[in-house]
Amino acid sequence: AARVAFDEAVELTRDGREWQAVTYFERSIELDPTNEEAWFQYAYLLENEDLDASIRAYEQAVALDPTQTDSFYNLAALHTKRKDFEKAEENYRKALHVSPRDPDVLKHLGALLVNNIKAFERAEPVIRAYLELKPGDYSATNHLGQVLYEVGRAAGDAEKIDGAEKIWRDLIAREETRFVALNLGLLMENKKDHTAAEAWFAKALELSP
Repeated sequence: AARVAFDEAVELTRDGREWQAVTYFERSIELDPTNEEAWFQYAYLLENEDLDASIRAYEQAVALDPTQTDSFYNLAALHTKRKDFEKAEENYRKALHVSPRDPDVLKHLGALLVNNIKAFERAEPVIRAYLELKPGDYSATNHLGQVLYEVGRAAGDAEKIDGAEKIWRDLIAREETRFVALNLGLLMENKKDHTAAEAWFAKALELSP
């Protein structure tokens, strides 16, 4: 009976009838609470409707099978949405323990550490590992520039700041974007080159939507 309910839920999901599918997943789980896939699919359908219930269902899924990268990854994303960044990092790292070279996990963990946690030193090895897999990624390369700049600024390390400048100049030569121009303006201001900083800030304004 549990399998029948599960198969019906999967079929309803494929047909776009998600809320009917939720009922069948609930029935399947009630009859067989050891079905990790049922918990995962149920959690996925709840993501946009009931965040807490979705998190609880993913936690059931990983308790049953702690080798499922997708469950940890989705948990991390939901905790990020809740602004529980510590839990988000914890789950991304659990996903990496299972799949150390998963590019999606590396990219989103790097972004979390840079944008939300501001843990720049922890971010650097994560971003470099991602860029080994996806060397042309514009956003991640910009994040590496941010890491070098912030670590260099905190430590008074001119070499790291110069490394950030090179990264950002290479990026803006590839594609002019507001956020890289703004970063270059801040870097030049830090270097006390106010003329160059003003020029980059003007470029950032020019590139604003």
